[in-house]
Amino acid sequence: MTREEIYEHLAQVYLGKKTKKKKKYNFIKVILFANLIAITLLPSFYLFNSKTSQNIKKQEQSFSLSLNYYPLRFVYNFKNGAPQVENFSLHLPTVNVTNYDSLVFYLRGKNHLAPRILKIALENKKKEKSVYYFDKVEAKWQKITIPLKEFKDITDWTNITKVSFIIEAWNTDETKGSVLIDDVHFYAKGGN
Repeated sequence: MTREEIYEHLAQVYLGKKTKKKKKYNFIKVILFANLIAITLLPSFYLFNSKTSQNIKKQEQSFSLSLNYYPLRFVYNFKNGAPQVENFSLHLPTVNVTNYDSLVFYLRGKNHLAPRILKIALENKKKEKSVYYFDKVEAKWQKITIPLKEFKDITDWTNITKVSFIIEAWNTDETKGSVLIDDVHFYAKGGN
């Protein structure tokens, strides 16, 4: 008997302490059990992961056009001798928007002198140009969503180069005023 075993036996006899027996693990059983769990859980992990990646593909997407963290203030003045059309354009590096559904932006007339109608134009690299007229400019923020199918004169959506906002003198009640435009982006709903 070793010294440790003698001390354990004396402690058990005189103090009534029971010694803890060390459990011996059968490493073969542990390895088999771990493999069984891995084989069982691996297919379910794969299915979960594939469903998650499909859901990510179905989520909404957006491509934003930066306006330097502040709304764009678009001022127009159609007084004597001034041009009768004011135009602000966002020139883009060639952008492919075939996977997007709509053009979205926020719009606000600076005050009650806002124009009645704002003309929005898209242009592609082939110089195809299409316009959409928005006729309810108000003196409060509005989210404007224009389906791309409304821009009927554009056939190639792979090379959009310009988004323009246009105010024409004949579509305003006042000869001068301003409009705020913010968060211009192309938007895609998720797939079904």
